[in-house]
Order: sequence, then C-alpha cells, then structure tokens
Amino acid sequence: LRIGADPEAPWVERRGPLHAHEAGFDLHAGVHVAAGDRDRLLPLCRYLCRPPIGQQRLAQLRDALWERCQALGGIQRNGAAAPCLPHNLNISIAGVEGNALHQALRRSLAVSSGSACAAGEPSHVLQALGRSRLEAAASVRFSLGRSSSVADVERAGDVLEETLKTLRRA
Repeated sequence: LRIGADPEAPWVERRGPLHAHEAGFDLHAGVHVAAGDRDRLLPLCRYLCRPPIGQQRLAQLRDALWERCQALGGIQRNGAAAPCLPHNLNISIAGVEGNALHQALRRSLAVSSGSACAAGEPSHVLQALGRSRLEAAASVRFSLGRSSSVADVERAGDVLEETLKTLRRA
C-alpha cells in the first residue's frame, strides 16, 4: 500500500494483526503491518506526521505576492502576518469599488471575495475584524496551491497592478 502518489511514501504490507493506532497513531485507513514488525511501521508514522509538503514554498510565494501588493499602495492585509495559512493572502484595496475590482480581476485570475457562504455579500468576518462594508467588498483572497509558481505570483501582481491603474483612474 503506497500512501498517496508521493514517491517518498513508505510501503506497508496489509497483513497481520498490528494496527498503526496501536503505536499511537490514528491513520483512518486501518493500515496493518506484519505482527511484531514495528520497524516497518516507524517510517510510515514519520511520513504521516511530517509537516505538509510545500508549506514553506507556498509561504514564500504568498510573502512575495504580499510584497508586490504593498508596493502598489493603498492595500491592507486582512488578518495577521503570522501565524497564518501559507497558501492564502487576503487583502483590502482602497480607492476601488468591490464589484468592479472582482469583475476585472476574474477576467485573468481565479480570485475570491470571501467564503462560499458569503454569496456575493461583503465578508462578515472582515467586518468583524474592523473593516468597513466598503473595505470588505473591495477585498480579494488569493489562494496558492501545489502547482503555483513564481511566474504565477508575478503574473498575479501584474494583473492586479494594471487593474488598479484602470480602476483608480475611473
């Protein structure tokens, strides 16, 4: 049994009565190893308990995007700089109307204004954090993933810069 598609994942045989949770790990899948062969379980446990793959890289990409946003002026970060999710950047942009901002950005980028349950309304969470209704409406959430690259971040920064130039002139 290989865990996921990760080539570093250890192989574990599915025979014998020793369950992984007996070694203190709840693996949901009920992975078995040969009875008395705890040495085979140890690599699996280390693998499953390691930090998620790519978090540091995603945090670096997120921070690079944030630096690019700051350089554009009139942009506030929503939420703390640390601790925060490595794949997520949420910003509020001054001087633009929220609907126009989202329509313009969505022509080129997959961005969001908030959670799926917001249904087009300004985020109540951002408002609870002290943003006005207009600031919450002019907020954008960028989400990065396993396939995100430096080029993607640079492109997002370019698109945001051009969009803000257009909207702030209007």
